[in-house]
Formats: sequence, C-alpha cells, structure tokens
Amino acid sequence: GITTWTNRQKVDAARWSNGAPWEIVVALANYTGRDMWINIPVAADDNYITELATLIKNSLRPDVNIYIEYSNEVWNGSFTQYDYNYSAVLNSPEDADIRASTTYDDRRRARRVAKRVIRCGQIFEQVFGITVASRTRIRPVFAWQIGGWLPWYDDVLTWMNTTYGPPKNFIYGIASAPYFNDGLASGSATPQQVVAAMTTASNDNVSSIQTLAGYANQWDLKHLQYEGGPDNGGGSTTNLANRINANRLPEMKTAVIHNYKDNWFSSNANGTAPVGTNDVANYFVMSGGGVSRYGCWGATEDLNYLSILTNAPKYDALCELTGMCGNEPSVTLLTPLNNDVVQVNNLLTITANANDIDGTVKKVEFFVGSTFIGSDTIAPYSIDWTPDTTGITIVLAKAIDNDGKYKLDDPHIVEVVNSTGVSEKNKEQIINISPIPAKNIINIEFEKSPVEHMYISIYDIAGKIIYKKEENKINNKISIDISTFTSGLYFLKIEGSKINSTKKLIIQQ
Repeated sequence: GITTWTNRQKVDAARWSNGAPWEIVVALANYTGRDMWINIPVAADDNYITELATLIKNSLRPDVNIYIEYSNEVWNGSFTQYDYNYSAVLNSPEDADIRASTTYDDRRRARRVAKRVIRCGQIFEQVFGITVASRTRIRPVFAWQIGGWLPWYDDVLTWMNTTYGPPKNFIYGIASAPYFNDGLASGSATPQQVVAAMTTASNDNVSSIQTLAGYANQWDLKHLQYEGGPDNGGGSTTNLANRINANRLPEMKTAVIHNYKDNWFSSNANGTAPVGTNDVANYFVMSGGGVSRYGCWGATEDLNYLSILTNAPKYDALCELTGMCGNEPSVTLLTPLNNDVVQVNNLLTITANANDIDGTVKKVEFFVGSTFIGSDTIAPYSIDWTPDTTGITIVLAKAIDNDGKYKLDDPHIVEVVNSTGVSEKNKEQIINISPIPAKNIINIEFEKSPVEHMYISIYDIAGKIIYKKEENKINNKISIDISTFTSGLYFLKIEGSKINSTKKLIIQQ
C-alpha cells in the first residue's frame, strides 16, 4: 500500500518500530553540521514527500545539504522494495510511460527508480524554492550498483536526457555501493589472509568505479557511494571465526585506508574523469555490536573503544582518513544552568567557554532543542535567545576548532514557564534516579517521606510528554515501567506543592 505522512514514525511513539523519526534525523544533522542523506520510502506518496520537505526546510540549519535517494537498494531482489518497484513497472497506471519506454524489464526497473528520484527532487525544489540545477542544497541521487549492473547507469542517463533533458538539471549524481568482501578467501584462510583477499576485492572494484566516474563526468554529475566498507557477510558459516576476527586486526585499518584513499579518491580511481568526480562516500555503519555470518558492519563494535582505537581498527582508519579524531576542543556551557527555570518571552543570554589545546577555537555554535540558533566567533562566546513557548527543552553549546574538529557539551535542561516564582521548590527535597542508564524500570527515591502529592512526567528529547501520572501519599520510593520506551535521552519532571525538579533520563533497552 501507499506510505502516507500520517503513518510515519512519530517522535512521541512509545517505541520506534519503524526506523528513527525524521525529527531525529534532522537533529543529528543540525548538531553535527554534516549533510543529510535521506531515503524516501518506496511507497511514499507526493504528500508524504511534500510534508517531509517542509519539515526539513523549517527545521534544518541552512548550511546543510540534502542528498535524496529513492528507497535503498531497489536493484536488490532480496528486498521488498525491489518487489514494489517491479510491480509498479508492470502494473501501475502512473508508470505506463516506463513500460512503453523499453521492452527490457531490467532497464524499466532502473528507469522507474530514476523517475521517482526526479519526482522527489521536483517536490523538494517546490518547497525550498531552490532548483536541483543550481547544484546547491537539493541533491537527488540515482543509486544502483556496480558489477553486472553497470550498463543500467548508461541506459538511465541516456533515457533521462531524452525524456527530461540534461540529467544535471534533475539529479546531483549517481551512486553505487562498492563494498570489498571476503569472497576470494579460501575456506580455511587465516584472519590475515581474509584481509588480503578483501584488499584484492577492493582493487578489483576500481575498474567499475572508473567506469561510473566516466558516466558521471559525461553528464556533469558526481559519483557517490550510498554505502560501502568491508563486507564479511553473505550468510555463510564457513570459516566464520576467522572472517570475524579479520575485522579486529591492524591490517584491517590498512585495508580500509587503502580502499578509500587509493581506490576511491585517487586520480587512478577517478579514471579519465577529473579528481573529485568520485565524491561523498558513506561508510556503513559507525557502530554495531552484531558480528555474525550476515556481516561485521560496525566501524567499532563497542562505543567504549572510541577511546581505545587499537580495539577498533576500522574506526581508527576513518579517523586517520578524515583527521577528525583526537585533540578536539573543549566547551563548557555556563548559562543557563542545568535545571534552570526561565521566563517565556524574556531575553536570555546563553554563554559558554571554549578552548583548544593544539590550535584555536574557530567558533561556538548554540542550540535550543535540536534547533541551531546561531554562533559566535569571539570569546567570551554568547548568543541571545528569547524563548517563545513554555515547556522543557535543552540548551547545547558546540565548539569547533581551526581543524574542523568539534565537541558538544552535555545538554542543560531548561524549563520555560510563564512565571519563575516556583523555581526553587526542589531545594526542599533531594531526589535520586536509578539505575543510569535505565532499562525496563526506573526508580525514583526521595530523601524525605512521605510525599503527599505530585505529578510525574517523562518528556522525549523534542519536549513532548510521553508519560504522565498523578501520585498521592507515596513513601520515599516509586518505580515506573519503561519497558515500552525505546533507547534514548529523556527528561523526568516531578512537580508538587513542595517540589519542582527535572532530571536527565537515559534509557538503554
């Protein structure tokens, strides 16, 4: 069926069972200042795409670009999006033009993906008032795959030019997923031999990468990776332990660096196209504890390894390639204080300190909730903010140094109220929350008991209430079932005649 905007994943859902909400995707792009790569659901209607574009336009910081892919791996016959697209090719009245364009169903499948990508771009153009042809923020991408699928790119671009006009007016680039896998390793290969076989596979990808760079350059486009990285998947259990352990060797760091430095960004990998035609490369995926016969995808298996990079050779390789790890600047948010209560419509100056041990602080950016509200380049760093709605939010500061490295301070919880007269009530009562992080149950303990009357509320990071309950005449402890909540950051608010406190709550299911 059709995917409508009303059945998207909501931020305030008790559990996120259908991917992350778009609001969280935008928040991540805002905090990091990095471009977005979004995947439009395969069955999304025009209204869904319009609402999504409107949400992004209204909440995304203006210096971030949007790469737009239609679904993901629609070429892959093992996924349901392949079936949806193929069915539309054969049966949809809206795609009669695709059926009439060629007798070859394989080419039709790719052409329909291109048609949908173009339509997504057109809707984003209308909402943003920016053309794809301007080669700026709106960046639709036709994604297919290397290997035996290479002729599909040439066919699609030629068809697009004939049907619509120059492809550069409708898409930003073409994309592939040149993983380098262990298929060339023998069934008894040592971990070192597995890595060597994967490096050979990476080298073997270069001819296909060069071909696609040539197609992109022919039409004034970019060639991008929608996914990529080392691949020990496939489902086979043969020699599984050695294939998994290969990902933990120092040699894997060398292999990852070689794959990107020599086999993607180099002049050789660009072939006859100018260096830079091979552009953005998305690594799949940053962190993943799953190591199995289906894949060892995580650049690190444990976030604790980010401070012990010898345990995460793939992540270490990405750090070396980007130069973005180590010696990050420090930043401390000074005002507002954590758990501050401020008055709506009153001017508040947000201030922060920042330092850099190996250079200079370029600027400090400030956020309220997930919204980027501005930056300051001169110490002492500050920005004015006038809250216009009541409720709980967070304030963040982010320091960026002269190398482009950055660090975010821990968020300060702030409540915006019509009057600040009750801001000190919580001084009469000390409250402890456990465990941290919480799973299934959160315990709230009060220093004094009994507590006569209170309201307990839990807010998500967007400031929406997802739990609220009135409690009367409890003793010094109360427990709340949070088993239906998804992992993430929340805020616990306790209000009563003698108490008014907000605590940060981390849930890890």
